[in-house]
Amino acid sequence: MKNKLYFLAVIIAATIFVYSCDEASQPDTETQTAIDNARAEEAVSQIYSTVNHYGINEEGIKSGLSDTTCPIITVDTSISFPRTLFVDFGETGCVGPDGVTRKGLLKITYSGHWYDPEANTTASVELVDYYVNSVGLEGIFSITYNGENSYGGPSFTIESDSAKLTLVSGSEITWSSTETINWVEGFDDFIYENDVILITGSSSGVNSEGRAYESEITTELRKEMSCDYIVSGIYELTPEGLAKRSVDFGDGECDDEATVTVNNVTLDITL
Repeated sequence: MKNKLYFLAVIIAATIFVYSCDEASQPDTETQTAIDNARAEEAVSQIYSTVNHYGINEEGIKSGLSDTTCPIITVDTSISFPRTLFVDFGETGCVGPDGVTRKGLLKITYSGHWYDPEANTTASVELVDYYVNSVGLEGIFSITYNGENSYGGPSFTIESDSAKLTLVSGSEITWSSTETINWVEGFDDFIYENDVILITGSSSGVNSEGRAYESEITTELRKEMSCDYIVSGIYELTPEGLAKRSVDFGDGECDDEATVTVNNVTLDITL
């Protein structure tokens, strides 16, 4: 009986060892976290550009495009700062200057004038039933003007707390982040399409499959407002339980492609 039990124990141990070795030998091809974090980065840059666009050059604080029927922009300039700007895209939504369809309401509270602001001027953003191209966006966003950057343009810090994207499929991506945005091109005119920003910083979140992750930008991300995607830059990403990997957006070409490199293996992804 003892011999049988010993033999059975040996078989079980060998099976576990073989299974463990086989599991360990499987390549790490997880890319969903990279795709979802890229979506979160796009959402942050969209919030920044929208707040900036509608707050930068109109009397009071609002944008000079208030003669449009959508969005409807209102602000009470009879009161002193802080003033709240309402940007209402309506229930059906409308297409912005960047070609993106938005619906819902942005409630943006500015602590001071957003055109040529003083250092530490802030814009706090509240989202009400807000959607970008049918993707829901929630969370607390705060933007702080830091002063002039080395390019001669403005520098901002944007903080995202408990942010969430609800995809068309119903899946959710959640994150919190602190990032610096440097406006490096197009800041000396009011043409949206030639604006370029560089993004640095870090974030942590949970991807659409429920896996937690941490991310840090190691080479600044370049976002050109004429393009739907980040065109260059690298961030390091560590999904829970998996190895650190790098995500590279390429050399500046406007496309929906990036690469994920993990354990010396490079994988192509579509954003």
